[in-house]
Amino acid sequence: MKKNRNIMIYVFALILSISIISCSNKPSPELLQLQKENKQLADNLKMYVPLWDDIINKGEIDLINETNFDKNITLVASPNIVGIEGFKDYYKNFLTGFSNITFTVVDAFGQGDKIVKHWIFKGTHTGDFFGIPATNKKKLM
Repeated sequence: MKKNRNIMIYVFALILSISIISCSNKPSPELLQLQKENKQLADNLKMYVPLWDDIINKGEIDLINETNFDKNITLVASPNIVGIEGFKDYYKNFLTGFSNITFTVVDAFGQGDKIVKHWIFKGTHTGDFFGIPATNKKKLM
């Protein structure tokens, strides 16, 4: 009985040793890719909120450019808006249509180089907004 127990302990130790030796310290390509995407996302999110503060709250619309955004940026709308100029034109409507603007990014999330933002926009409708004449009313979007 004692001999069987010793053999079982030996076999277990052998299996454990083989398992430990066979494990590689080198991360898998998938893990490396995920780490790269997570770092890219963290870096992008770090610059994202201050960038949008400058674009909308400070009216620096020309920050919508290929330095800060992918040239094929897509605004999911009906219909979708693709490209820097279309994206810039869309947000110009907010700057020309409103005064007393407050734009707040509530949340931003994503994966790799793709980011989605949840935002709140407040302002007074004092100019043309997507063809709608000024109402001088305060708006919350």
